[in-house]
Amino acid sequence: MFEELKATVYAVAQAMLPPDPTPDAPAEVKARVNTLLGFIKWGSLTAVVGGLLAFGMLTAAAERGGYGSGAAEMKERFGKLLVGGVVTVSAVSIASFVFG
Repeated sequence: MFEELKATVYAVAQAMLPPDPTPDAPAEVKARVNTLLGFIKWGSLTAVVGGLLAFGMLTAAAERGGYGSGAAEMKERFGKLLVGGVVTVSAVSIASFVFG
């Protein structure tokens, strides 16, 4: 009797379990995620290049205007710019690896 009850409970439990889906995303979701990640990467690289250009202009203006005492501030800005660029590019690459 215990074996019958055990078999019945097991059968009911098996019937209640949801089906195990495939671990792969649908093709259209992959395509949209890849497009979105491409736009993010393109935009972030454009922002980094724009930041480098702006930094170069600030440096040129500072040298011309006698802003020699602001060297520490300029190094700090350049460091922040580089760290931001590295974080952005590596984050998009990691996301592309995970979702791609």
